[in-house]
Amino acid sequence: MNFIPNYKISELRPADYNPRVINPDSFESLKESLQKFGIIKPIILNGNGVLTAGHQRIKAMKEIGFTEAPVIMLKNISLHDEIKFNLFHNSIETNKSRVIIKNITSVPYGYSFVPADQYECGENKNSAVVKSIADLYVRYGNWGSVVADDEGNIILNSDYALAMKTYKEPILVYKLSGKLRSNLLHYLGLDYGEYNFKALNIKPYVQLHCQMNRVKSDNREALRSSLYETVVLERISRDKRIVDFGAGKFAYVNYLKEKGFKIFGYEPFFRAKSRSKIDIGFVLNSIMKLEYEVKLNGLFDVVVLDSVINSITSNDYQDFVLTSCNALMKPDGVLYLATRTLESAESKVRASVTTQKGRSIEFLDKDNFSATFREGVWTLQKFHSKESLIKLLTKYFLNVTVSRGSSQHYAVCKNPIRLSDEQYLTALTNEFNIEYPNNYRHNKHEKLVNEILKRVKERNVSCN
Repeated sequence: MNFIPNYKISELRPADYNPRVINPDSFESLKESLQKFGIIKPIILNGNGVLTAGHQRIKAMKEIGFTEAPVIMLKNISLHDEIKFNLFHNSIETNKSRVIIKNITSVPYGYSFVPADQYECGENKNSAVVKSIADLYVRYGNWGSVVADDEGNIILNSDYALAMKTYKEPILVYKLSGKLRSNLLHYLGLDYGEYNFKALNIKPYVQLHCQMNRVKSDNREALRSSLYETVVLERISRDKRIVDFGAGKFAYVNYLKEKGFKIFGYEPFFRAKSRSKIDIGFVLNSIMKLEYEVKLNGLFDVVVLDSVINSITSNDYQDFVLTSCNALMKPDGVLYLATRTLESAESKVRASVTTQKGRSIEFLDKDNFSATFREGVWTLQKFHSKESLIKLLTKYFLNVTVSRGSSQHYAVCKNPIRLSDEQYLTALTNEFNIEYPNNYRHNKHEKLVNEILKRVKERNVSCN
């Protein structure tokens, strides 16, 4: 570990991607904490001097006149990994596992290193976080620190110490007087920021990086859609007309067409196999086919919305998607929907044992969006509880039934609610003339949108 006790704050370079915000009251509490206890957690820098973790603390230090700060300098890491580190670091400063430093009287007050054989760890009570800490260690080396009182109890970041014990690593300890413990715990319990991804200005088209590589065939090893396999396939018949809204790679659309089903698909970010660019020609062809079908035969018996509202970039686009699904349905039609569960995201953090190879925790903002930096761009995922999903869907459908699988909610929605003409027009225009890179829009949507609006008006009149 490259620990620098006194680094000039004036030489720090803030990152331009910090996805956290802090309210004024919490910022004042942060300044009070620094004034009372000093800097008990080092700032973390990339090897190039860019601030990786500690943006709000540095801002507070400057306001109260600090000129130097202790820092841990990582090795030079890529921007991609730097952003990953920033996200994870903000979520894994936790203290669920018990860790004790032996012979604490020999440890000086302030910062010092304690070897692995001088601290003892109890049961791992925060498996997901410990796994994430270990993953960061494997990539970046020993990067964190802990705070201990003068009785040897680690009172901040004990889960970090537990992870380092596995690798027999020393830990950087800030020893604090026991007289200050209770007051410090009060300040540590305050919320010093929340995730807010609006400043990242994530465009809808980057969500193509979230698409599952579905392969639907009779091969049981194929990557399948749980919505189709557990809900849709057993409920559809060849006499019903189906549209898959957000069809991804068209795996199930093509499969069902081969089986004789009347199914259509729309995917605004369709990419041909082995290609990275969006195939606009294919998108326009899908729009043309939908226009012809709606004009000839009207709205659809079945709408499928598989893992779409978990990949929207804002609540506005969530409304556009669900309003469009409402518009595409016959009065006696049905929507089958699947989306990611908030419960599964939260249960990962609470788990006592973590075995999955992927990301163990999510970084949720107040609207339950979580950001991931992948393939050089930010993407978002939206999570719903059962209650929030029901509340949402009943704005668009009178009859809503929601059930839960291991990681997804499944919804069956009937009886589309009559919405305003303006809401339909706005939603359909945004969905069928969506923004592409370089502010491009194809502007080939109007005939389809007009046909759908015409049919929606007929539907709504017939239901009066």
